[in-house]
Amino acid sequence: MYRTYSRRERYQVSLRQLLAIVVYAAMNGIFSSQKIEEACRRDLNFMYLLEGKHGPDQATIARFRSLHLAALK
Repeated sequence: MYRTYSRRERYQVSLRQLLAIVVYAAMNGIFSSQKIEEACRRDLNFMYLLEGKHGPDQATIARFRSLHLAALK
């Protein structure tokens, strides 16, 4: 996973945060990348998981899930 995101910037979300966001969203019945992106902007719990960083866009969330979590299905 770290090779895929090795060039991430300081302001971007870490892999740990992306995983936490996706797992927390699934626990709350949110499976759409678009809905997760919206929750990152509006829900305090997601903002807490982001630790003050801007939330990822839906393409980043979808790419993360397809690259790293597809084998778990």
